[in-house]
Amino acid sequence: MKQGGSACWKASADLEVRSVFQDMMEKLRTLVWYSVLLVIILVLYRIASTYTVAIVDEDCTLMEPSLAAKSICFLNRRRPVVESLAPNDLIAFEFYDGRRLQRVFGRVMATPGMTVSGRNGRLLVDGAEAGSLPPELGILETGLIVPRSTVFVGFDAKDADFALANRLVPYRKILGRVVGK
Repeated sequence: MKQGGSACWKASADLEVRSVFQDMMEKLRTLVWYSVLLVIILVLYRIASTYTVAIVDEDCTLMEPSLAAKSICFLNRRRPVVESLAPNDLIAFEFYDGRRLQRVFGRVMATPGMTVSGRNGRLLVDGAEAGSLPPELGILETGLIVPRSTVFVGFDAKDADFALANRLVPYRKILGRVVGK
């Protein structure tokens, strides 16, 4: 009789251990599920706070990569650091035209420390040809060293007649780099 009672008590204890184990596993599964959900939410927040969609106002098709007018592109809104921008990167930056602040798309032609000059109607960056020299930049025959925390931008738009001062864009005015179209 004692044998049967002991076996019954042992079976009851095994059942109780299984129940506790199953309960613990269910709680662990719930914890893992909520952890995965939290990670997904954080990743989506990071993407949404870093990238934005922008509509291109002007035609930037003279150089590659190109953006057509009225097309949609993605901007990386993180403020760039000096080393992150390179020549031919497309950027969006703030520009005050005397009446209002507007977003303008331009192409990085030179980064800090590079020399921009013009010779025989050609734009030169560190001595290498980088395009044609717009008439409003005739002063560059002597050369210009791009200051620190500034980029020299060029424009693909045919009607872009920005003065030299407007082509030197401080990093704080850059809204983002075009990362996709």
